[in-house]
Amino acid sequence: MGVKGLNRQAIIVVVLVLLVWMTTYFGYTYVKLVTQSPRTIKATSEKNPVEVALRLEKIEFWTCQVGVFKLPENAKGKKLLLQQSGWDARILGKEPYIIGVGFAHSQEELAILQKLLEEGGITTFSKKVLIPEGVFTLRGRGAEETAAILGRLNNYLNTSPSEKEKNLNNLEISIQTAPKGLDMQENLRHLIEQERDSSKIGNTMNTLGLVEEYINLLEILKTNR
Repeated sequence: MGVKGLNRQAIIVVVLVLLVWMTTYFGYTYVKLVTQSPRTIKATSEKNPVEVALRLEKIEFWTCQVGVFKLPENAKGKKLLLQQSGWDARILGKEPYIIGVGFAHSQEELAILQKLLEEGGITTFSKKVLIPEGVFTLRGRGAEETAAILGRLNNYLNTSPSEKEKNLNNLEISIQTAPKGLDMQENLRHLIEQERDSSKIGNTMNTLGLVEEYINLLEILKTNR
């Protein structure tokens, strides 16, 4: 066998060795990636939690304004005093802190409630309230469920009378199907019960409780931006 033949055999041996090595290496690498990928995904999700973009439409409504305060403690005191007298008073916004009773989509709808307040010795006037639209980013555990609940609550507060029952049911379902432990769940359940009771007797008082909770939740979202 000549020198050329030996060289050819040596080249063939080297190529075969390389093929075996590459097969072993890439096979090992593939197995390593497959077996380690769940841990990698988990670690990535912990460092980069779920993010949900939430757009909320503006809400406009009328209420009977029964007080305006600079200090939150004064507003809370007035709210408590009115509630002890049987009125479902709520704090709407801050700086100034506005106390309202009743929720309606038009000023005319408040006429009967306003008259009852005045007969009870409570000074009041009709006030139009605007909660502007906003875009928020929710992150972490429960972000998707929280976004769904806030979206349904926003939708309900913009509901026409004919769609009210359906949208209240949708809101209730989103709360029931969300994982337990979200801070807002229990309070919203209680407020929905009040809402159903108020609709049975035909008044417009208790929806404002849902508005107050909605405003408080928006303040939390703004703080966490």
